[in-house]
Amino acid sequence: MLPQPGLEVDEVLFISALQHPDHTAYSRFWFHHREPLMLLSYVGALKSWLFAPLYAAGWLNVWSIRLPALVLAAVTILLLAWLAKELGGWSAAVVIVWLLATDAVFLLTAVFDWGPVVLQNLLLAAALLLFYRWSRTDRKWLLFWGTLVIGLALWDKALFVWNLSAMVVSLLLFGFSAARRRITMQNASLVILGLLLGTMPLILFNIRHKNETLAANTHLSLVDVPTKFHYLAASVNSETAPGAIADIGVPHAAPPARSRLQQASLGLAGVTKSVASDYRSWLFAFLFVAGMLVARGPARRWILFFFFSASFAWIQSALTIGAGESIHHSVLIWPLLYLGAALSASCLLRRSGRARIPVLVSGLTVFSVLGFLLVNRSAADLIRYSANTPWTDADVPLTDYLLSHGVKWVITTDWGIDRVIEARSRGGISVRDDSFSVRDGHFEDLMLLQCAAPECVIAGHVPARDVFPDQSQKLERFVSANGLETVPVTEIDDTHGTPTFRLFRLQPAN
Repeated sequence: MLPQPGLEVDEVLFISALQHPDHTAYSRFWFHHREPLMLLSYVGALKSWLFAPLYAAGWLNVWSIRLPALVLAAVTILLLAWLAKELGGWSAAVVIVWLLATDAVFLLTAVFDWGPVVLQNLLLAAALLLFYRWSRTDRKWLLFWGTLVIGLALWDKALFVWNLSAMVVSLLLFGFSAARRRITMQNASLVILGLLLGTMPLILFNIRHKNETLAANTHLSLVDVPTKFHYLAASVNSETAPGAIADIGVPHAAPPARSRLQQASLGLAGVTKSVASDYRSWLFAFLFVAGMLVARGPARRWILFFFFSASFAWIQSALTIGAGESIHHSVLIWPLLYLGAALSASCLLRRSGRARIPVLVSGLTVFSVLGFLLVNRSAADLIRYSANTPWTDADVPLTDYLLSHGVKWVITTDWGIDRVIEARSRGGISVRDDSFSVRDGHFEDLMLLQCAAPECVIAGHVPARDVFPDQSQKLERFVSANGLETVPVTEIDDTHGTPTFRLFRLQPAN
């Protein structure tokens, strides 16, 4: 499943910053090199810095992009298991490992890392573990590293403020007396120093751009909260996972399974096609209520801390216009949600006596199997159906065609094409995106007319595969209104034979 979908534009955003650091939201000259600092007003260049050695060595491809993401997801699970063991014993660790490792939403968003989210979950898990170990040992360096990790998470994606603010409020509500005893000038200085170092690129960007991060990304509304809540429940149940990447509405015939593993995946998906949910929302609701009934002392406060933090963080995302309606927003609270569930489960298991092992095994078996079946459904759908347009594997033949025909310059007219071409061509093709201009009705005919030479071409999606609604029709109207006409070059199909990209040029209408 890992190499099957094509590269998605947000997934390769960090590569674009390495190829064109001067095209990012913010970059600086250091040691005679321009270094990217902010990719967007709310997304930092931390992932670009981490992957820079692979890029410099020429090793960036679908495997070197996604396999490290899978490893980071595995490390995240291990860190959360370590913390769960510290808080609730081995049973809590086993619960969180098995449930997260079979959570389709967690796995899909981590491995294919659109959003992006894999570093967000990793840094949250690391910060929680560091802070807990500091609270137990009072080692000052753990406090510093914990706040530095928090700062890096804010730089990586400013939306981390949802989790951070939620945890601060929860700490004040459920652990203020313990926290108050540790408020000293030395500790406060370490916290400030760690945060400043971690968030320095974000701070510099906002100083230069007049607080753009907050100004551009904090518009709130209550209108869509009920709809977003239903979407959250669907995400928790992994009901959104099978259709997240595969386009089950495209009726083209699938190519034959290429291996026995694919045949087995398709066979299992066919037998279990009635499984559409892993019902984890009911599990979490039960564990919260039951955990609160049986937990005592610190265990109860930790359960309240994690569940309230997850809830308050989600409420902030639901109130934010343009957020909360995608699984890459929902999954940001998964570490907090699963830690609360694991601690509740450990408290219940302690009260189960001799039935502890059978209850643990049976519960994990049911929910892990359901989760695995939905993960397999996602894999089988990618074999059976074309990928959704942003994930289309037609990006490979598209780039191959452009390179083999000597194309050096491409203008794109729909979202999600530009950075993928640059990544696949390793920067060998220059791309300018005009998708927003077309969508918003700003037609730059002179620029497009310059794309008449053989080394230039215009790339868009076929009408049925447009990402922006009716983008092809808008373009045709603009072309006609400006006395031009399109000259088709070719169409590019994906591996299922679904027409996906169209290449063309413009010329004055006859």
